[in-house]
Amino acid sequence: MARPTTLRTRTGTALAVLIAAGLLSGCNTTGTSGPGSDMAAASTGGAAAAAAQAPGARTPISQLPGWAKNGGAKAAADPQAPLPPMPDDLDVDSFLKNTARFAEDEKNYETAAAYWSSYYERNPGDVEAAVALARNARLAGQPQQGVRVLSPLVSRSSDDIALHEELARCQLAAGAHEGALATLNAALRITPGDWSLYSKKGVALDKLGRHDEAAPVYEEGLKRAPDNVVLLNNYALSRALAGDAQKAEALLTRALEQPRGQVRTRQNLALVYGLTGRFEEASQIARQDLPEAVVAHNLKVYREMLSEPDRWQALRR
Repeated sequence: MARPTTLRTRTGTALAVLIAAGLLSGCNTTGTSGPGSDMAAASTGGAAAAAAQAPGARTPISQLPGWAKNGGAKAAADPQAPLPPMPDDLDVDSFLKNTARFAEDEKNYETAAAYWSSYYERNPGDVEAAVALARNARLAGQPQQGVRVLSPLVSRSSDDIALHEELARCQLAAGAHEGALATLNAALRITPGDWSLYSKKGVALDKLGRHDEAAPVYEEGLKRAPDNVVLLNNYALSRALAGDAQKAEALLTRALEQPRGQVRTRQNLALVYGLTGRFEEASQIARQDLPEAVVAHNLKVYREMLSEPDRWQALRR
């Protein structure tokens, strides 16, 4: 296993992740399939200047200066082939950043988080990189990592809305609902006109079981975006959890008048019908999008929840 050692020697420990992810050789050492298997691309070396002018550019590794003539093509085709020397003019930061962006474009969030982590270790003052690291960690199922990365930065970047918003997302995903509520209150002081912040704050309050407090928050969001399907759906589920099925149904009916989010809205309406014992209506609307077996399973769950009050009350909390 000489390849990781060679790479560390050439470019420092931050690049060890390049081999671990299998990206320099064009292979995927994690054993997973999908887009991540083909991620042998980045903007580096002689291409770094072009990448600086066009941040969205992606340069295949095979086009790096000196890569092909030193055996890079063979290494890309054969994971067991010796790794050729890295180009002398490799711009490590550009390589890490652009490969992280490429990974995120391919929805390979775990790999993107690993690259952003290596980049952020080298550039700890880059708040944008910290936000990108947190976002990809959250999307990879590790929101706690995002909370750890962003929490110390809030006091130093008190007016950075992107930082606050991503921290709140990570906190919600990690179950840190009180922390998310505090973060969202701070974000609303920065941008009080952003409907999405009201939506997230309402969700945080619902997670804490404070449904009556969530209602006016959703209403404030709807003042700014009256027909927003996300807001309408979140508010409807909030009212359902509060036991106000009539209001929930009205909000979802209003959401169905919008062209976006039809499937999600119909299934939320089926949920409201099911949890109020209107099983035939729940079945009819659910069948518009779901296979029969899934509809039958959902109806069984609704019946079980209605027959077990403690379970329904736990959900409402």
